Amino acid sequence: MRTHEKIVMPEWAYKPFRLTQEEVNDPTSVILDFFEETSLPELRQTLDKLQDELLINSRIPTRDYLWFRADLERCLEASYLLAQEVGEELRTARLMQDIGHELSGKLGIICMMLDELSAQTGFGHKPTELALSELSLVANLSHNILKNMLHLNESPEILVSNLSIRDLISQCRLFSVWYAVLKQGNLVIDTEFLTLTEVKSDGVMLQQCLLNLIQNAFKYAIPGSDVSLIIANTDNEVSFKVLNKGKRLSDDLMAKIFERYFMVEPGQGSAGLGLFITKTYVQLLGGNITVHSEEHQVIFTITIPI
Repeated sequence: MRTHEKIVMPEWAYKPFRLTQEEVNDPTSVILDFFEETSLPELRQTLDKLQDELLINSRIPTRDYLWFRADLERCLEASYLLAQEVGEELRTARLMQDIGHELSGKLGIICMMLDELSAQTGFGHKPTELALSELSLVANLSHNILKNMLHLNESPEILVSNLSIRDLISQCRLFSVWYAVLKQGNLVIDTEFLTLTEVKSDGVMLQQCLLNLIQNAFKYAIPGSDVSLIIANTDNEVSFKVLNKGKRLSDDLMAKIFERYFMVEPGQGSAGLGLFITKTYVQLLGGNITVHSEEHQVIFTITIPI
């Protein structure tokens, strides 16, 4: 096996020579331009030609070689820069994943403790029981979100089962209690055009999607106004509409609202991931999510097949 002695190079050897500062800032464009001008078969043919000329005739066609070397060297410099970026991103991702697993374990313990407390009776104090039930719901929801985020780069397992619409509504009502108190409004649920009693889907993902939308609806609603959850179905799909009375969203905002890290109002205690995760889950469930805004009203609609 051939071994190579590691050569210590000066710092300047690791810096691009041929790339402009603009290309250094965006090395991907250099690689894309290279392969737009030179296809992979053409690249192989050029390498074969240079190899044959060198081995058979002991010479390299000067003009072809200089042109090829310049472009190839630019491509290699760009690849080197990308490799440095990817390496740093991978190290950060591994660290965040390790931290996430550690937090998931600790949050799992908290969930078990809260579930045990919620199951006990005899507190004799309704607000305490309600608070414990809501804390248990939020803790379990957070635990599930964290576990799912740890697997976003993999293919998450979709656990499909028959979900009770009534249970789903109960969870939404419980989750909305404190938001309703803070905003002095209520969660109004409309099932007038719902004929289903169950829906076949992943319960954890669908629940998280609805609770994310309800949380956002209360967060940006006009104080004192209600948030509505409208559930309906056709022969082919079931829809969940969450709407509030609030400031109208511009077309530009609606075009970006499902992007990762995008925030409608930065500094509101959000990481800009809620709607991105919601859209990701809806797509994994084979459904679709849209946003529509009218004067003083914002409507999010989730549709999933049945």
